[in-house]
Amino acid sequence: MLATTSYRAPDGDRVIVDRSVALGRASLRSVQEAAAGDGLEQLGGLILAGDVRLDGRSDLIDALTAAGMQVDAGMSDEALVLRAFACWDLAALDRIFGDFAVILWDGARRRLVAARDHYGVAQLYTATIGDTLLVSNSLSCMLTHPDADRQLDRTAVMDFLVLPARSRPDATIYRSVNRIPPGHLLVCEAGRTVLRRYWQPEPDGRPCVRFSPRRQMDAFRQAFDQAVADRRRWPQAGLSLSGGLDSTSIAARLASVTGTEGLRAYTAELRELLPDQEGQLARQVAARLKIPIEVLATDHLPLTAPVDPPDMLPPEPGEAMRQVADRHIYIRAARHSRVFFCGYGGDPLFSDDHHTAFVMPFAALVAFPLHAFHCWRISGLRPALRPFPRQAPKTPPARLEAPGWLVEPGGVSDRLASWYDDGDSSGRTGMARAPLWPEIFQHADPDVTGLPLRVRHPFFDRRVIDAVSRVPARPWHPGKMLLRVALAGQLPTEILRRRKTPLGGDPGSIAVRRRGLQGWMEALLDVPDLGGFVDVAALRRDLHDQQRWTFYSFARFRRVWQLAYWLKWRDRLHRPVTIREPWSGDQERPDQSREIPQLH
Repeated sequence: MLATTSYRAPDGDRVIVDRSVALGRASLRSVQEAAAGDGLEQLGGLILAGDVRLDGRSDLIDALTAAGMQVDAGMSDEALVLRAFACWDLAALDRIFGDFAVILWDGARRRLVAARDHYGVAQLYTATIGDTLLVSNSLSCMLTHPDADRQLDRTAVMDFLVLPARSRPDATIYRSVNRIPPGHLLVCEAGRTVLRRYWQPEPDGRPCVRFSPRRQMDAFRQAFDQAVADRRRWPQAGLSLSGGLDSTSIAARLASVTGTEGLRAYTAELRELLPDQEGQLARQVAARLKIPIEVLATDHLPLTAPVDPPDMLPPEPGEAMRQVADRHIYIRAARHSRVFFCGYGGDPLFSDDHHTAFVMPFAALVAFPLHAFHCWRISGLRPALRPFPRQAPKTPPARLEAPGWLVEPGGVSDRLASWYDDGDSSGRTGMARAPLWPEIFQHADPDVTGLPLRVRHPFFDRRVIDAVSRVPARPWHPGKMLLRVALAGQLPTEILRRRKTPLGGDPGSIAVRRRGLQGWMEALLDVPDLGGFVDVAALRRDLHDQQRWTFYSFARFRRVWQLAYWLKWRDRLHRPVTIREPWSGDQERPDQSREIPQLH
C-alpha cells in the first residue's frame, strides 16, 4: 500500500510491525528538522506514524524538558509529538499545535489512537474491513487494500453536485470509508472504537483593551510573524500572490521574517474574459519585495478539455477540473520547492458579521477614538464607526433550491437549506467548524494533487486567531483594518487602500456564453455511470437554455462534468504527475509572464 504513494512521498518508506498491528510511513520532508527522522518513531512500547508540522516548536521542547523528558533541538516534529504522548498521554493534544495527523500505538495498553489537527489541514481517514481497522492520511492508499469497498455513498454524491461542501464532516464519497473530523481523535481499545472531540473552538472572548494602538499592533504582528516563520522551515518556498490584502500580507511578512532568498511567487490573471487587476497588482508587490514572479494567463482554462486519459486521478471527484489554475500553479511550484503558501482564511479571520460575538466593554469604548484616529492616520481609510455589526442579508431563495435534474435527490434541499442557515460556520469560530475549509485543504493535499508539495495556511494558526479575537472589534475588524495598519509601509498604497473587489462574474459561464458549449462538455454527459445520479436529458435542456441560467447554474454544471470525468476514469491507478510542456528551469526574473499552453 505504501508503494502507491512513492510518486508524492519521495523520501523513502518504512514499516514497523508489533504483533497484530503494522504502522508505516512514506516520507515527504518539508521541514528541515525532518532529516532527523522519517515520520515513523518508536519510544519503548509506543510507536507513532505521523505527518506533523508544529507551531511553537520551541515551547513544546521547553515543556518537555521541564517535565523531565530527554529531547534534542534537532529532533523531528514527529519525535517531539511521540515524547509528548509518552509524557502526558492524551492530554498531550492540549499542548500540540500546528498541522498534524498522527497514529499512535501503545503496545502495553493495546490501544490505538489517531488524531487530526484543530482545523483539518492534514487529512485522516478510517475504515473497517472485516476484522481489520485501517487508518491513514491517504485515501488513495487505503483504496489499494485488496478487500476495500469502493461502493459510493449516494448522499455524498448528491452533496457534491449541489452543496458548496459535504454536509457531514466525517463522510467521504465511499460508504465504507470515513474521515476523522478536525479537532477529533479516534481511540481503539479493548475491542471498542470511539470517536470524540478533543478541542472545542470557543466564541470570541472579552478583548484585551490596550490604550496604545502600537502595543495592540505589536501583539498581532508577533503572532503573525511566528505563524509565517513556523510554516516556512524549508530553504525554498512558493507563494500564491494576488492583488488582495491576504496573500500580499503573507508575502510581505515572509520577505521580512525569513528573507526573499528561495522565495518565488505565482499568480493567475484573466486578460480577456473579465477586467482583472490581479496580475498587475501582484507584479507591483513582487517588484517592491524583490520576489521573482510568474503570472499565468487563464482565460482559456474554462473551455479546455480535461486530459484523456488523466495523468492521475484523485480518490474523490473534484480536483481534476476544479481550481484548474491552482493546479497549474501547484505543478510549477513543486518544481521549485516542497512548501507553498496560500492566503485562505483572511475573510473569516477578520469577520465582523452578526454571527460573531460582539463585545465592547467600557475600556474599549473609551479607547475607541484614539484607535480610530490611529487607523485613519496610518491607512488613510475611514474606519467603521457603526456601534454594531451589520445584519447579514437573508439567503436568496435560489440558493435553497436543488436542481430538477437530480435522480432521487434524497433530502438534498433540506441539507442545502441547513448549510446556509448554519450560524456556526461563519467568522473565526467557523474556521474550525465550517466543512468548507477542510475540503479546500483536501484539494491541496499531496494525496489529491499527486505532487510532493505541502500547502501552508498562516491564517489558520491558533496564535493569530487568538490575537485577532483579543482586539476590540471596532475599529480593527471591519475592512481588515488590523491587517492594513500592521502592513503599513510594507506594501504599495494601492494594495493597502484597496477595498475587497469580487470578480465581476463567473469566467466559465462567460466563456461558454461567448464561445458556446464545447464538444467535451457534451461527451462527458454520455458517461454510463452518470445516469444513476443525473437525469441527463433534463440536464441537457437546462444546459442549452442559457437564458434561464442563474448565478449558480454553471457552477452546478461544472460539478456534473467533474463527477462524470471522475466516474469515467475512477478505476485508473495513481501515477506521477507530468508536465506536458517545456519548463524554463530555475531562471529567476522579476516577471516571468506567459500563457499556459492548452492541454491536448
